[in-house]
Amino acid sequence: IYTFTKADAGHHTFPVRVSEEEIYFIDIEDKANGIKQRTNPIVPNFTGNEYKVYFGDIHSHTAESDGWGSIQENYEWGRDIRNLDFTTLSDHAEASLCGEIMNDIKMQKFWDAARFYNDPGNFVTLLGYEWTDWNKYGNHNVYFLEDDQPFLATDQPGCETLEGLIKTLGNREYIIIP
Repeated sequence: IYTFTKADAGHHTFPVRVSEEEIYFIDIEDKANGIKQRTNPIVPNFTGNEYKVYFGDIHSHTAESDGWGSIQENYEWGRDIRNLDFTTLSDHAEASLCGEIMNDIKMQKFWDAARFYNDPGNFVTLLGYEWTDWNKYGNHNVYFLEDDQPFLATDQPGCETLEGLIKTLGNREYIIIP
């Protein structure tokens, strides 16, 4: 049993040893607050299998739209606290609940931070954003494999519809997830 202290700042590293190549989980319980939680699956790779399991978050919003924390806080939270292998900040391209509209200057901050925090083999960042049509098409997350991609919102000519967005993106390497 471990009791967290203020010095832990909300996280602690626990050494774990396993002897067999199985799927493991760690169950955590906070009896004082009645909270129980189970970790992501832990899959040891003793045989050197070419396939590995990675954990990430590709739909995270910052305070720049309708989420929490700064761009930097979100990347550091994913990397240092959640121990993710990859992440994408996918803030809304259109007017957010905060009433602000993303623009090229704001999006450049996201692109610069994604490049800064990207550490291939340790912590991978993808460029992305959430394209939203509040009337017909709903939310669609756009993810890119390459840097310096266009930031396209529904208020931009040719991007008012999902079909228009896809046409405007053209031959770039991207994925759109509804």
